[in-house]
Amino acid sequence: MVRLVVVLLLVCGVVVGCGAAEPEGPFPPRPAEIDVSKLDLCSLLTPAQRAQLSVDEGEPGSVVLPEGPSRTCTWPDNDAVISYAVQTISEPASTAVGASDSSSEIIGGFGAVRVTADAESTPLCEFYLDAGDADTLRVQVQAVGYGDDGKPLAMTRVCEQARSLAGFVVGNARAGHG
Repeated sequence: MVRLVVVLLLVCGVVVGCGAAEPEGPFPPRPAEIDVSKLDLCSLLTPAQRAQLSVDEGEPGSVVLPEGPSRTCTWPDNDAVISYAVQTISEPASTAVGASDSSSEIIGGFGAVRVTADAESTPLCEFYLDAGDADTLRVQVQAVGYGDDGKPLAMTRVCEQARSLAGFVVGNARAGHG
């Protein structure tokens, strides 16, 4: 009987131990919470980063989404080929998990969902960044013009630019810029 109790305790301990290691959501723990309500979105790119992306100062805006009001900042590039934007969304980034053409990534230590669309016409690459329990920063990069060959830019290039923008945004938001 004692042996049976010891075996049951070991099995229960293993089961409980395994359950405790499971993540609570689709993303790793955030390195910090980002209070998106306090961000000046157009200040999330430094002058050096804007020069690297070949964009001028951002243009603030707002839109109403089904989730509620949303603030935006857009930076069209100087060559009119790529448009860059960041937007606040009042719902968790995890709601984007499982969207068509999506995958999960980590950017600057934050969980992110990458979503792509319109690969053959105007490639769009978005990252939904897990900024907080109920807030998301959405970074969007879209090819709005054509490359030197007269064709739409490749989705890989658009997503590389989106990943760079997302890295700048979370890095600067964590550092208190914006």
